[in-house]
Amino acid sequence: MTSPSPSSPSWLALLALVVLASSVTCLPSHGGRHSHRPRDPPSAEPAHHSDRGCRTREPGTSERAAVRQRINAHWRGRGRRALSDEPQLSIPIIFHVIHKGNTGKLSQARINQQMDVMNEAFKGTTDADGVDARMQFTLDAVNYISNADWYDNCDARDTTIKNQHTVQPDKYLNVFTCSGSGYLGWSTLPEDGNEAAKMHAVVVGDGTLPGGSGSYGLGDTLVHEAGHWFGLLHTFGQNSCSESQGDGVDDTPAEQSAAYGCPANRDTCSGSGKDPIWSFMDYTDDACMNRFSVGQVERMRNMLNTYKPNFVAANTVGVASTTKASTTTTTT
Repeated sequence: MTSPSPSSPSWLALLALVVLASSVTCLPSHGGRHSHRPRDPPSAEPAHHSDRGCRTREPGTSERAAVRQRINAHWRGRGRRALSDEPQLSIPIIFHVIHKGNTGKLSQARINQQMDVMNEAFKGTTDADGVDARMQFTLDAVNYISNADWYDNCDARDTTIKNQHTVQPDKYLNVFTCSGSGYLGWSTLPEDGNEAAKMHAVVVGDGTLPGGSGSYGLGDTLVHEAGHWFGLLHTFGQNSCSESQGDGVDDTPAEQSAAYGCPANRDTCSGSGKDPIWSFMDYTDDACMNRFSVGQVERMRNMLNTYKPNFVAANTVGVASTTKASTTTTTT
């Protein structure tokens, strides 16, 4: 029998079936919001590792140990309680939209979609194994800032921008959008000084909000950076399988390096389980990451209680009343 030539229809059909089968097996099943959104084809890890580009600093080993010791002491001091016993938080978000003319001037519709993504992610409705963090987010204000230099160079201008525009970070989650300056986003960590310091804010590239293009355009970058703001670290830690250099969470398997694309069955640290490519705190595509673990949610709540007590008190449902910061404005 003569083998079909590479250009014959039968050969091309067979090749198409092989490609389709390989793409299906690479992608883990997901429920919730990702199941009905268009997604880029999953892939093995690309040769270059700058895709997600989170600029949030990576604490050293001694800082990780000190933070864990402090939150454990706080936990013991008040008595351990279940997640279901944590108070419900209603967290007001202020969006500061830095733009250059119409470039980066996000519509209200995209901001509203981003709010939906945040609420679904922290409610745990994005996957069957999702965990309710007992945090609800409300849009308090949108502040439009027309500044071409800030838009293009928000990384270098970070301190200036936040000093001028961050509003009461011990009450509000301030979110700045800009070009990203080559990054997808960044955030401060709770231990980075007094909780009222104006540096405590999140920055994301405007292309990462829902409606953006590419693998990171479904809105999960803000979920990822808010996770940092609430105290989570990257699942791959300091690129080591050592627990002391990890993310400080017991139920996320150790991971030696960041994962990209959606590499199912990836296992970089033998004996601890497959890499947590599903976690919002890895570097996988938005369509791949879909939940926080129980341990991650516990850490967020413990970090808030330890390092941001005024924020918790101001936003506990049924206890605090938050004065509105502003209405939607345009700043030049």
